[in-house]
This record gives sequence, C-alpha cells and structure tokens, in this order.
Amino acid sequence: VLAATAVAIAAVGYYQMSVVNERLQHLVEVTAIEADLGSQIRLDLQRSRRYEYRAILSDKDKESVEFAAQAKDASDRVERTLKEFTALLDLNPNSPDKKNLDIFARQWKEFRDVQKTILDFALVNSNFKAHELSNGRLADKVAAFEEAVNALFGKSP
Repeated sequence: VLAATAVAIAAVGYYQMSVVNERLQHLVEVTAIEADLGSQIRLDLQRSRRYEYRAILSDKDKESVEFAAQAKDASDRVERTLKEFTALLDLNPNSPDKKNLDIFARQWKEFRDVQKTILDFALVNSNFKAHELSNGRLADKVAAFEEAVNALFGKSP
C-alpha cells in the first residue's frame, strides 16, 4: 500500500511538473514574442509620428517627400507587425486581448486615414510656400496691390 501510494504521488507530481513546464514554455515562447511585437509596434508608431512631424516642418520639398515616405514605411511596418501579433493572440471574443485588439484596430484605421491627409498636406507645404511667396518674390507686387487698393478707396497705409 505504501509503495502504491508513493508511486501515485510520484505520478501526480510528474504530471503536475509537465503542466508547469508547458505553461513556462508558453510563457517563454508566446508571451515573450507578444511583448516583443508589442514593443516593435510602439517603436514603429513613434517613428512614424516623428517622420510625419518632420515632413510637416520641413521647408524643402525634397525633404518633405523623404520624411513622408519614411513615415509611411514605419506605418506599414506597424501593419505587418500587427498581423504577426494578432496571429499569436487568443482570439476568443470574450478575451480582454481580443477586445483591446479590436479597439486598437479601429483607432489604427482612423490614424492611417488622418495620417494620409496630413502627409498629403505636408507635401503641398502650402503655409510655408504662401509665406515665402508673400514675403519673397511677390512682396513687391502685394505691396503695389495694397497701395492701389488704398489709393482707390482713399485710405493711407
């Protein structure tokens, strides 16, 4: 009886050790990869925003185009990494991971739409170019036009 009890305890212990080993293996293989992919998404998203700002602030058309392309590339990397990340998650509709992923996916789509508009405007660079035109090449013409309008309406500058 004592030997049978010892064998049973050893068998249960061995089984429990294999369960712990499987969970630890899952932790190492899946959870660590999920964390790494999540960090990669965060880094590429930050890069995308940084290049987007540079595209907006650049006063040179060539730089604006390069920064806009880099912003789009970083956002595309987020898309690819997000697909890998989604494949690893438990997609049970009731899981918190699935709910958070759905929220992120909706916000990400909105971000991409807004980013496209912003980068299109950055490439036009309209505010900077308008400022340059009104204070540069067209400044004399604008001043002459203002003088003519003021003279027409009898106002002094």
